[in-house]
Amino acid sequence: MSTETKAPEQPTKEQIIAWYKDQIEVATLRRDLSALQAEIAKNEAQRTQATILMAQMQDPASQNEVEHIVTQEDIDANPELVENGVKVGDKILVSNPRPQVAPEQPEEDEKVRKLKKD
Repeated sequence: MSTETKAPEQPTKEQIIAWYKDQIEVATLRRDLSALQAEIAKNEAQRTQATILMAQMQDPASQNEVEHIVTQEDIDANPELVENGVKVGDKILVSNPRPQVAPEQPEEDEKVRKLKKD
């Protein structure tokens, strides 16, 4: 028996180029997949936001919100608006600080007194 060990064969230039081409193709597919996943996540977030908005529009409890057009002062005072993609001129819903409440009317049982000037 011979105990000769054979040195592993060195890859040829063509084999190395083919391997790199395969790796480039895999990396390109991964990049494309990542971009598609990001777009899907963005679309899903927009769909969820639209669903929430529609639910709020149908909810009578949310009727104390008013539509507001965003100004530069709003952006300056609320940096989270920019983080959420809101720009000057966009319409957003904000809580009405003073809900419209009907003035209290005296019940029919109560008599309203009017002072007369003598």
